[in-house]
Amino acid sequence: MKINLVGISGHSGSGKDTVGEMIKFILSGTIKNPSYANYKYFRMFSIYTRKQFEIKKFATGVKEIGGLLLNTSPKSFESHEFKDSPSSLYSDKTNRDILIGIAEGLKERINKNIWLDQVFKNYDPDKSKWIITDVRFENEVEKIKKERGVILYKEHKKEQTLNPTMNILYSDRSISYYENRKDLFNTLKEICEKHIM
Repeated sequence: MKINLVGISGHSGSGKDTVGEMIKFILSGTIKNPSYANYKYFRMFSIYTRKQFEIKKFATGVKEIGGLLLNTSPKSFESHEFKDSPSSLYSDKTNRDILIGIAEGLKERINKNIWLDQVFKNYDPDKSKWIITDVRFENEVEKIKKERGVILYKEHKKEQTLNPTMNILYSDRSISYYENRKDLFNTLKEICEKHIM
């Protein structure tokens, strides 16, 4: 069965976005037998001849609202340094605190699935090909599984010291921490060939 939906879970800073970009390249069909060298070249010039899979994030809407509140680009929130900096609105809060307040506040006041529904409102199981790089909650995992997707869990290099309760409840495949990206790419290629393609 061909998989059109991939969810990536893991701790902050574990490399979920990198994993998503690598999988997108592997599954794009741009190169018949993709290698890490091909990936680096295509990435450097931002060229993919076929853009089959799209990267999606549950936090996109949260970051857009955060950008409006803080008068900044939603892309600013991609930086860990920015997220951990004091907020321009409230010096006793970080920008991350603002994002969490937005996300949790709207989940509590409107619907616990608000961010999930906001992303999936445009999902067509017959046409969409998505990689979601910020799977954090059980309802997100359940939705991806319901849509016949797979969940990958990306381990952090400090996995043993992090809070174990943050681990996603279940995943189809765990991806170890690698010191170099070439080994990570080769592992992802193998996973894609066995479980996704």
